[in-house]
Amino acid sequence: MRTINPWINFNGNAEEAFTFYQSVFGGAFKNIVRYKDLSSAEFPIPENDAK
Repeated sequence: MRTINPWINFNGNAEEAFTFYQSVFGGAFKNIVRYKDLSSAEFPIPENDAK
């Protein structure tokens, strides 16, 4: 069976909104990756952008 893995990018309080919808509709987050988590030696993210 084929599956999809959507990548959705939001700015601001998206995690708060998703947590609310999770409490209403149920389900679970499989993975949450924050912008700051993507930082690496090849792709440095400035501290003020990471927040």
